[in-house]
Amino acid sequence: MRPTIDTKGSTRQRIIEAALEKFRAKGIDGTCLAEVMDVAAIKKGSFYYHFKSKEQLVLEAFRFALKQSFDSWKSAVDEDGSGFADELMR
Repeated sequence: MRPTIDTKGSTRQRIIEAALEKFRAKGIDGTCLAEVMDVAAIKKGSFYYHFKSKEQLVLEAFRFALKQSFDSWKSAVDEDGSGFADELMR
């Protein structure tokens, strides 16, 4: 019986988060895919099921990091109550 949860989506997210961790520590060029897959605790051979290349993973990790930063920053700006967030978003 197949699992009912979105294992592909959650596995993909684990790979992105592991890549981000390794990229921050060692840089993009200093990180190999095997290291990323080890951190994500996923078989190395399944990488290409989720991504076409390391370059695609770098792009996805970069987008994820930007979204995290933006969401964090937006939350902080919204809390100040000055209306700056509305002005900025406009």
